Amino acid sequence: MSKRRGRHEGTIFQRQDGRWTGALDLGWDQGRRRRKNFYGTTRADVREKLTRALGEVQRGGAVDLDERVTVGQYLDRWLGTLSVRRKTARSYQQFVTLHLKPGLGRIRLTKLTPAHLRALLAEKEQAGLSVRTVTLMRDVLRIALNQAVTDGAAARNVAALVKRPKPTRRQGPILSPEQAPVFLSRIAGTRLAPVVTIGLAVGLRLGEVLGLQWSSVDLEEGVLRVERGLETIGRDRSLVPLKSKESRRTICLPEFVRLALVQHRQQQRTRQLLAGGRWRAEGSSFVFTTRDGRPLDGCGVTRDLKRLLTQTWMGGRPDCTHPRVTTRECADCGAEHLPALSFQALRHSCASILLAQGVPIRDVSEILGHSDVRLTLSSYAHVIEAGRDRAAGVMERVLQVGA
Repeated sequence: MSKRRGRHEGTIFQRQDGRWTGALDLGWDQGRRRRKNFYGTTRADVREKLTRALGEVQRGGAVDLDERVTVGQYLDRWLGTLSVRRKTARSYQQFVTLHLKPGLGRIRLTKLTPAHLRALLAEKEQAGLSVRTVTLMRDVLRIALNQAVTDGAAARNVAALVKRPKPTRRQGPILSPEQAPVFLSRIAGTRLAPVVTIGLAVGLRLGEVLGLQWSSVDLEEGVLRVERGLETIGRDRSLVPLKSKESRRTICLPEFVRLALVQHRQQQRTRQLLAGGRWRAEGSSFVFTTRDGRPLDGCGVTRDLKRLLTQTWMGGRPDCTHPRVTTRECADCGAEHLPALSFQALRHSCASILLAQGVPIRDVSEILGHSDVRLTLSSYAHVIEAGRDRAAGVMERVLQVGA
């Protein structure tokens, strides 16, 4: 026979909606009975929370009894307990400050419902926010409410009950297999050339490129290990571990990339000698640096990349100086300059070129450092679909009977 709980040891019961509730009786205070409720999806969940709170009381600790705490108040508390990267914490802070607190902050945490969140997300979409931004807003709240459920401050995670907005994937402009070599030829000899070559040839993220160190590059074997990334917050730049084990990967370099890095290292050593005492101590470890040995700034790389792209022309007359340009096209000879792409678009270009040339999807996923091959499948479905069409054409030519 199970032992009955004693006085002030709490009670556990199941609600009509199937969830479990535990009530901890904390006695009387100024003529009012003090109770603290805990919630969970199973009896075991509630028993664990109740036992933890009871132990805190027995040790002389305090139990939060404020059932009037609002969503905004709880989010402020939650932000103060985060143990994530500074950049991630700043992103959470922005979502809370700009969206969640203005929209939901005055609602009591225990009274928050899925309908409240759905209304906020719909309002934000109608206001013109992107699906990605609205999705991240819901995800940040879900992470915060997970902690609230664990702490017994909320009966359920309301955000987990709200479906993520359906993404509308758009394939932005990328470099085609015809454009990519033209662009690399155009920028040959520039200081940005090895950075672009790495991004385009092996699909590294910008932070991974800027955080690359010579200790992770084997120029003899033509192999590099992607181990850390460069995180930039304002003027502060620091190396941080990559988020997933799949992002930490080893990549075999194409020969032209290996040769480009060999030449780049020689040029970097020359710049170090010219800089003399102005050269930063950490400059010798980073693959890509400024003239005085500091890690490169991502915003500057993106700005210079876009400038070089718009200076690269396809078609037209070789002697044309393109004085009259309308929507990327020269009015005199019809030549078009390449679109002004972000560095991320170089990564997309790399993946699209590899898939178009028949490289298996799993290999491409590993090169990109995707956490799941399904992410690669969803991101590059249009390229994979074109590959299926080509495969059907091959079988038609090889196996057609009676032609």
